[in-house]
Amino acid sequence: MVLENGAAQVAAWFGDVEVRRYPDTLVVTDENALLDYIFSLSTVFNLPGQRKADLVQFVKKRFATQGGVFTITKDAGIIFGTRI
Repeated sequence: MVLENGAAQVAAWFGDVEVRRYPDTLVVTDENALLDYIFSLSTVFNLPGQRKADLVQFVKKRFATQGGVFTITKDAGIIFGTRI
C-alpha cells in the first residue's frame, strides 16, 4: 500500500479516510557518501560496468551543477480512517 492509492484500499474497511502527507527533503553534501550508499544497495551493486560509470557521472554532474548538493525529495505520510 502506498500513499497514492492507500486511501482507496483503506476506505473498504474504514470511514472518513484522510491522507496526511509530510513533505520533506534530504540534502546530501558529500558526493562520495551518496555514491557509497547507492552502491551498498543490492539492486544497484551488480550494475554492468558502463551503467555503473554512467550513474557515477550523473551524480558527479548533478553535484557540479547544483552547487555541491544533491537534493532528494522524500514523500512520507499516514492514512487515517474511522472504524466503521
